[in-house]
Amino acid sequence: MVTEQPGVISVTTNDLLLDLGGTGSGSAMLVTGPTSAPLFYGDGCATVSGATVETSVQLGAAGQYTVIWQTVSTDGHSISDEFTFDWQPAAGQTLADGLAAAPSCGTEASAAVTDAATPPPGDTAADSSLSTVAWIGGTLVAVLLAVAVTLFLLRRKPRP
Repeated sequence: MVTEQPGVISVTTNDLLLDLGGTGSGSAMLVTGPTSAPLFYGDGCATVSGATVETSVQLGAAGQYTVIWQTVSTDGHSISDEFTFDWQPAAGQTLADGLAAAPSCGTEASAAVTDAATPPPGDTAADSSLSTVAWIGGTLVAVLLAVAVTLFLLRRKPRP
């Protein structure tokens, strides 16, 4: 059980990860919760260092939170998973407001910040998880396509 604001959530893999030159490039990490009224926390940016991918986050209301992450190992394989943890803030903790829509790294969130006690209208946990997975999958497909085109162009033999 987590009782202090984490500040950073990280995942360390047994493979070195592909760092495509900065925050949010090729990796994604989203934090949602609590399960009873899920909102998004953090800025949607993920950074890679060696075998670790991480994101900055401040949590909201107490409850169970889910971290969904996806990145690319240096051998080009996409790796992803999710895990949950229980958040029970100690007295005096500052709680963050969550976002109704998934944040996109490098852009201002267009959704208004919502009070953590109020669930977003018409949003269910299943819809939220499905859209989150689609967002992460689309991002990684675009990154893998860019890597493939770059490798193709680098391996082309010049014409005599």
